[in-house]
Amino acid sequence: MKLIDYLRLNPMCFDGSTDKFDFDAAELIEGSTVFDISEVADQIIESSVETPGGGTTTSFTPKGKELVKLCPHPTLEGYQTLDVSRYVGIIPPFDNCFFEYPTTKYEHSAVDCGIHVLSMPQEWIAAKYPGAGFEHFMLVTIFFRFVINGLSRTGRETVATIASDAEGRIVDYQIVACVPDSVDRSLRQNRPQYTPFIVLLVALMMLNCGVLKSTVKEAPLKSRQQRRYEERHPQRATPPPVKYYTLEIDLDKTQRGSASPSKKGGWEQAWHKVRGHLRHYKSGKVVPVRPFSKGNPFKGVILKDYKLKGGTAA
Repeated sequence: MKLIDYLRLNPMCFDGSTDKFDFDAAELIEGSTVFDISEVADQIIESSVETPGGGTTTSFTPKGKELVKLCPHPTLEGYQTLDVSRYVGIIPPFDNCFFEYPTTKYEHSAVDCGIHVLSMPQEWIAAKYPGAGFEHFMLVTIFFRFVINGLSRTGRETVATIASDAEGRIVDYQIVACVPDSVDRSLRQNRPQYTPFIVLLVALMMLNCGVLKSTVKEAPLKSRQQRRYEERHPQRATPPPVKYYTLEIDLDKTQRGSASPSKKGGWEQAWHKVRGHLRHYKSGKVVPVRPFSKGNPFKGVILKDYKLKGGTAA
């Protein structure tokens, strides 16, 4: 069973902020479009182990170290943080999304991880953050499902916000652990779950930069017998399975290069913007080209501004 289906049947979750099973996920996940990002997580995570003092430590695969953009933390010695200047395409595919992947390959305690992403409307952004340059503002909730003594339990572990501009470049982000106000948040065991947050960012960047291809999994129809049973016992009716997308890495895209040995293909170039210009053809035809972006953000991100000088040239 998918985590989204389990949550719809069992919406009451443990909330680390209150230390109780009092968080109702039903309203949050209602109407979500679901994405299975197992393959993205496999590319990034090698293992996640509990540390003696509490909390977990995640090690990345060789490929994951290339995909994840980390840099030394400015204030915490020995810690790393995200280099958000190297992320682009952080744009939600739908207003209400749920990304999930199984975690049994990487750790022994958790079974599944789910990441809910709610994109706020432009009117809300303009009223809440006027003039901040936010084109997209996302509210992120991270869930983990555990099996304890044969019983499944889901917990809300971490919440975050992400603000990005029109091209999906991160302008601001905040991530906090769901722990009671009285605890010391500087301790390792009370820090937020960064790994699912990183997997989400990489998945969004891959999705919006054309690295992933999606396959729609159609929800199976209920049998006539099941429908009749649920009509007689409405209290036992189960919600229909959610239609979800499985995201797979497009190897044709990632392995594509230039046909010319002297030039790099578009996929081998760092991501960069191209300003609007006039394209001149040999026939004498002149065609205006609108500004656009090109290149592979996993090869780097080049940010540049154009300074136009006076003159007679068009």
